Amino acid sequence: MPDFIRQFGASGTSSNPARAGQAKCWRNGYSPTADQICLIFISPGALCNLHGHFANTRAVMRHFKKDNVKTLTYIWTLIILVALSSCDPVHTLTLENKAKSKIEIIYYPTLDNRQIGNKTPETIDLRGQKIYKITLDSAETIAIGTVVAMYAPSANDIDLDYLEIRYGQDTLRLTGKNAILTTIQKVEKLDWRLIVK
Repeated sequence: MPDFIRQFGASGTSSNPARAGQAKCWRNGYSPTADQICLIFISPGALCNLHGHFANTRAVMRHFKKDNVKTLTYIWTLIILVALSSCDPVHTLTLENKAKSKIEIIYYPTLDNRQIGNKTPETIDLRGQKIYKITLDSAETIAIGTVVAMYAPSANDIDLDYLEIRYGQDTLRLTGKNAILTTIQKVEKLDWRLIVK
C-alpha cells in the first residue's frame, strides 16, 4: 500500500465525512468509484507530502539537466579542440635521387610499403643486425619521416636510425637521427628533402 494511503489509515476510523460515507457505502454493498477512492484516501496532509515529493523530483531533474549541459559543453569543447589540432597537415620528409644514375640506400629500421612504394627491400646481415637495402633510379624518392606543417623537422621526425647512401664511388654514412636531420633541406614551403646529386 502506498505511503500516502497508509498515512490516512486504511482500517482506522476518521472524522472525515467522506471516509464515513465510504464505510456506509461498503456496508450497504455499494462499491465506490475510482474518483471516490481518490477523494476518500488522499487527505490534505498526504496531498502536501505528494506535492513536496514532486517538487523534489523537479529539483532533481533540473539539477540533472544542468549537469547534462555541463557535460555536453565539455564534450563539444574537446571535439572542437581535436578538430582544430587535426587541421595541421602532416608532410613527408623525402630522400630524393637527383643523380643521373642509380643509387643504393641501406637503412635501419625497416620502412613500411607506403614509404618505399612497390620496392622490395633486400635484407643484409651486418654483425648480427638485420638492415635493409633498396635501389633508387634517377628521380625516384622514398619517405624517411614525417613532419607537421607548422614546424621545422626535428630528429624525432626521422624514422631511421641508420642511413647509408652509395652512389658511384662515394658512400655517405649517417648514424643516428640527428646526423640524418643535418642533411635535410627545405626545398620550398612544406617540402623538406635529403637530395642526392
